[in-house]
Amino acid sequence: MATASHVFGVTVRTLTNWIKRKERGYLAPKKRRQSPSKIDSEKLKLYISQAPDAYLRK
Repeated sequence: MATASHVFGVTVRTLTNWIKRKERGYLAPKKRRQSPSKIDSEKLKLYISQAPDAYLRK
């Protein structure tokens, strides 16, 4: 199993998890949670257009 993990560039644990998922019949990627953006992109664009050099170091 170590050789296979080296070939695929993953850990032995990851390979073991893949094998378990295959045995269960579920190989589809897991859904991941996406955290909401901390900054509203429209508000950021507006701020940058109003003060484009607010944080530029001189």
